[in-house]
Amino acid sequence: TFTVTHPDIDVGLAVENSAAVIAAVREQRCDLGLIESVSLPQDLPAEVVGHDRLMVAAAPDFATAWTTPIGAAALADIPLLVREVGSGTREVLDAALAQVGGASVAGEYASNSALKIAAATGLAPVVLSELALRDDFSARRLVPLPVESGVALDRELHVVWSPGRRLSAGATALLEHMVNVHD
Repeated sequence: TFTVTHPDIDVGLAVENSAAVIAAVREQRCDLGLIESVSLPQDLPAEVVGHDRLMVAAAPDFATAWTTPIGAAALADIPLLVREVGSGTREVLDAALAQVGGASVAGEYASNSALKIAAATGLAPVVLSELALRDDFSARRLVPLPVESGVALDRELHVVWSPGRRLSAGATALLEHMVNVHD
């Protein structure tokens, strides 16, 4: 929606985990960073720009054995395909399962695509953003697995920036757009 309303402003994008995004903002290698971490850096201003939730998904054959919602303790016992430490996705999962000993890891990848491919082969269920899984659900490569509502897999998406960097007019316009679209 930003490029429609601001066709004269070019936006560059690099995809990194939240820890790398925070480092890039601190080192002033970028104007703005988007993160989905539970814990926010205390030295950077942040604004909520969206909401998301993590979902557990698996290959259709695997899913037939998982028909009722499971709680945190049962989820912690199942080997899962997860993002790497430093990822906001991993941080949310770790926080959700901290009281029950944490996640059992079947595989750890730095790429959503690699995780989805591994899950689609039937290796193990995957935990990723609902947004990242949408196309896989539509194509039936993966199916959502029911998890009890008490398992805290919801998260806020934040934009962060360096207080020591003067934002360009384009970065300021993008920041205002993201905040206003969310409101």
